[in-house]
Formats: sequence, structure tokens, C-alpha cells
Amino acid sequence: MFGILLQIIGTFTEEVSEALGKDNVRRRIEKIWTLGFLNALMAFVGLLFIITFFRGWDTMTLHAWPTFVIRALLLVVQSVMTIKAIVHSERSTFGFLRVGTIPLILVIDLLLGVVLSGWQILGMLCIAGTILLLSLNHGLSRKGIGYVLFGTVSAAIQLSLLSYNVKHGNTVELEQLGVMCVVIPAFYYLARRAGEGSPLQALRQRRVLLQSSLHGGAMILGSYAFLYAPASVLLAAARGSAVMASVLTGHWFFHEKKFALKIAGFIGCAIGIALLMSG
Repeated sequence: MFGILLQIIGTFTEEVSEALGKDNVRRRIEKIWTLGFLNALMAFVGLLFIITFFRGWDTMTLHAWPTFVIRALLLVVQSVMTIKAIVHSERSTFGFLRVGTIPLILVIDLLLGVVLSGWQILGMLCIAGTILLLSLNHGLSRKGIGYVLFGTVSAAIQLSLLSYNVKHGNTVELEQLGVMCVVIPAFYYLARRAGEGSPLQALRQRRVLLQSSLHGGAMILGSYAFLYAPASVLLAAARGSAVMASVLTGHWFFHEKKFALKIAGFIGCAIGIALLMSG
């Protein structure tokens, strides 16, 4: 229960961070690639803090290096698409479609020979049906939807590779720290190439500092949650609470429409997630 609580708090913190980031770019307080760079940098700082003061330094096994390299390169592309999704898509659309990561992971497990229960299959159908219903009733905006869909599929592959690497000797913290060492220079290059100047100068703005610090805090909370609950349960808790948080911020902060329909969609996704967890 404590791990789920940490994950939910971390998810709402991340939602506030992403909503602020979207608003910062909209107000031209922050540039898009600077947003990606500072998010990755603060995640790196948060992980470094955990490793140094709490978890301790460990080694990374050579057995996981091939999949680690694949994951790092894929994460660069995913991070770019995610930043574009945060900026261009509606918050509620972003939250709903990312729930699709859960059934996608279960499908990957099925392809790898893992047996799924009838409740889990029913849960996948419930989530897919809810998202389809929202789409048919114009509950999901098409703006930026391609970026969100790519991030959803990529996240499923990412988490599967992360699970494989951790099972073969890498620690979660060092694995994540390693991939951030690839993502940070990539965003720095994109920011400089786009003429955004030095991304670190943006931290002089209080809103930018707050937004990126919240992102780092969400990373710390999410990392600690893995100590108290299974990854599958945490992912379900994260995606479920993310839907609710994105619907609320989208309605209150960005004045998105069809609030009642999206609340009904949240209930449908919550039922699907509960069925997945029951399996």
C-alpha cells in the first residue's frame, strides 16, 4: 500500500510538472527542447541523489549491455516524441492513451509465452473499448495524438527491456542513470541546434525551476515506490492516477471540453486496470 501511495503522489507531481511545462512553452517562457533537457537533467540529479545517499553504487552486468544500448537509443526517440506530445496534445488525451501501455506489455508477455488469465484479457478489452468509445464520441483530441501513440507503444517496449535488464543483473537506479546519460546530451544538442541558447539559463525563471524540480521529485518518488510494490501493480496505479490527474488539469488549467465523458472514460479505464491487477 505504501508503494502504491508513493506512486500515486509521484504521478500527480509529474502531471503538475508536465502541465507547467506545457504552459511554459505556450507562454514562451521555455523552449521545447530546453524543457526536455531540464526534465532529463533533473531526473538524473534525482537518481544520483538516491544512489549516493540511500541505495549505494553497484555494477552493471555485461549480459544486459546489448539490450541496454537498444533501450538507450530507443529512449532518445521516445523522449523527443513525449516532449512533443506534452506540448501539442491535450492533457486528458495524453493520459488516456498512455493507459494503453499496460495491455501492450501484457501482449508482449503473451508473445513471450507468459500465460494470461481470463480477467487480464477482459481488462485489456475493457481499456481498449473505453479508449475506442472516447475516440468515437470525440472525447479524444486528434491534436498531437501521433506523438502520444508512439510514446505509448515505445513505453511498453522500454519497460519490457528494463525488466529484462534488471532481471539480468542491472539495478533499476543505475539502468535509469545510464540511459539519462544518453538522453541529456541529445536534448542539449537539439536545444543548441534550434537556437535556444544554453538550456541551463532557463533555470533563472522560477516557473522553469519549479517545473523541472517537480519532475525530479516525481522521479525520486517513483523510484522509491519500486521498493515496496511489484512493477506491474505500480504501473497500473501510475497509469490510473495519471488519467484522473490529466483529466482534472486539462479541465481546470487548459479548459478542455467533454469533462463528464472523460470522467466516464476514467471509470472505464479504472475498471480495466482493476481487472488486470486481479489476474
